[in-house]
Amino acid sequence: MADDYANKLALALQGIPPSQGGLNATNYPNQWGLRAYKNPDGSYGGEMMPKWTGWQGLMQNIAYPDSVSSELSVGDQKGDFPSMVPTTTPEQLSRLLSLKENQRMPQDIYETARQFAEQRRAKGLSPFKDVWDK
Repeated sequence: MADDYANKLALALQGIPPSQGGLNATNYPNQWGLRAYKNPDGSYGGEMMPKWTGWQGLMQNIAYPDSVSSELSVGDQKGDFPSMVPTTTPEQLSRLLSLKENQRMPQDIYETARQFAEQRRAKGLSPFKDVWDK
């Protein structure tokens, strides 16, 4: 068990995304895993930050019933941000959690998340929920 954790941690710190064996929302030391940022070349790297439960909490994924989602990250030229934010409506959440892997996110959901991210960035804060956010 310890060897498995050490291997996953080593992979994650080398920038391997969860889909390829890196840390995900079930891994120790933070049960929500670590957030790796996508580089312009498509690889993952940068500062690894602990994930939290997201602004809406852990939600049952409709498209993939055996999984939960907390952020469903998207991005723009300024960086990544979560699509599940406090201003995402219940109807938007339902549509968002129903998307299959290669389906495009509806523009209204993206715009809601982008505006929230801009408000947080303007205050010098991360758009992602951290342990100190209420």
